[in-house]
Amino acid sequence: MDQDSLQTALEFHRAGRLTDAEAIYRQVLAQNPNEVDAHNNLGAVLRGLGRIDEAVESYRRAIQLKPDRAEGHYNLGNALRFKVQLDEAVDSYQRAIGLKPDYAEAYNNLGLVLAEQGRLDEAIAACRSAIQLKPDNSDNYVNLLYALYHHPDYDSRRILEETRQWARRQGAGAPTDFPTRDRTRERLKIGYLSPFFGMCADAHYIFPLLAHHDRKQFEIFCYTRAMRDDELTDRLRPHCDHWLDIRRLGITESAELIRGLGIDILVNISRPADDCLRIMANRLAPIQITWLTFASCTTGLETMDYRISDPYLDSVGTDEHCYAEKTLRLPETAWCYDPLLDAPPATPLPASANGFITFGSLNRFSKINPAVTAAWAEILRAVPNSRLHILAVLGSPRQRLLDQFRQLGVEPRGIEFIDRQTRIEYLKQYGRLDITLDTFPFSGHTTALDSLWMGVPVVTLSGRTSVGRVACSALHNLGLSEWIGQTPKEYVSLAVRLSGDVAKLAELRAGLRQRMQQSALTDASRFAYQMEELYRQVWRR
Repeated sequence: MDQDSLQTALEFHRAGRLTDAEAIYRQVLAQNPNEVDAHNNLGAVLRGLGRIDEAVESYRRAIQLKPDRAEGHYNLGNALRFKVQLDEAVDSYQRAIGLKPDYAEAYNNLGLVLAEQGRLDEAIAACRSAIQLKPDNSDNYVNLLYALYHHPDYDSRRILEETRQWARRQGAGAPTDFPTRDRTRERLKIGYLSPFFGMCADAHYIFPLLAHHDRKQFEIFCYTRAMRDDELTDRLRPHCDHWLDIRRLGITESAELIRGLGIDILVNISRPADDCLRIMANRLAPIQITWLTFASCTTGLETMDYRISDPYLDSVGTDEHCYAEKTLRLPETAWCYDPLLDAPPATPLPASANGFITFGSLNRFSKINPAVTAAWAEILRAVPNSRLHILAVLGSPRQRLLDQFRQLGVEPRGIEFIDRQTRIEYLKQYGRLDITLDTFPFSGHTTALDSLWMGVPVVTLSGRTSVGRVACSALHNLGLSEWIGQTPKEYVSLAVRLSGDVAKLAELRAGLRQRMQQSALTDASRFAYQMEELYRQVWRR
């Protein structure tokens, strides 16, 4: 009876009927508390329902019953990763690998967690082990490329080659020819394919574009592969003509569906090497474009025709040989920002009351590397009594970073770590900062624009790749290019000089939001029009 019930629950789980699956697993466990598969599968269901603490409890019980089962430790690691208990997640993945040395999935997720802790060399090694074990698994490349973009030693050329290695494995499963289409017709079919149609960093740029499309001139299709729907999903859905949920479709089925709808221009908004790009490895539309994520980084795909940029992300001639796609430059900015909520007003300059400067970085911790730490330490040493607030994952990474600062002559008492918070509480943290210090080689994107929106200037370093020039683009659009350093030494010098003029900082703070509101960075109708003109140009071309 248990096996029949377990099979039924598994079918419910696969069909998305998580509550029904949970009920059956609990019935099984009421009769047989030592049923390992029921504990393990219940953990997966609870994780899907967002009840992570209960999922961890189920996985731990499964491990108690069968400690030599590698999958149990792997599943626990996944749940701990969602709880952002990264040290414990690393331990679980390593236990899984110890029990099953060819466990590619465990190596892959270990790589992701190590990257989030800023342990990039170890992360890259783990991801390469996963690829060696399962070279045809695209997921392994997603985490590898994530780590490579953060690593100071990888420039655009090396990343392009790594990306092409993934792309060569994808192949083109669909025909590449299309029926002749009228290049002069007025209403074009524009498709957007993304896992980000919900509350996430990319949504700050997706929403203003969709909300301001000219629906008389463009028929909008959205293909979602989001993990779950939320309130923002409900806000996005009315701003397209066709909302198609392809989350439960395989790569081939998704490609066939999209191709069958006669899309003229298909736009990808996703991470490098993920399932959306596996779908677009097929020729699904006459024109295929990548936009936004990782600053429209290269996909490596022969089927991707263009990437969207701007004059500051990619000045003419910059890195042209490092993209598989042709670069299209919008005239001002490659995206338009929307805070997506009523952000608190900018506060008075903290330094005016504190008597000292507070620097800050609210970027992902994975963007902090020894070169960044060294630059920050130099700034702190040069600005007496200054403080530094850092958004940081819990556990050993914090102590490791403090040790690095101590070795660089900065005492830990000047460093304050900030936990992950709700968006509104995170925005309030900018009220405690005088100057934001950007990261490199991976610049802040949403964090940089959030900082400027909250009145806090951003000092940045112009990077070697487009992901390192995102804040540069924002500052150019605001007429504040003097905050952009071209070398680490200049970056440090700019931060020190800016911190020395409290009156100027206060003046900047009071006017930054209005400055953004009057710029192309937040003019959604202007941005949508420029994107539509770009679509028209490439269609007629």
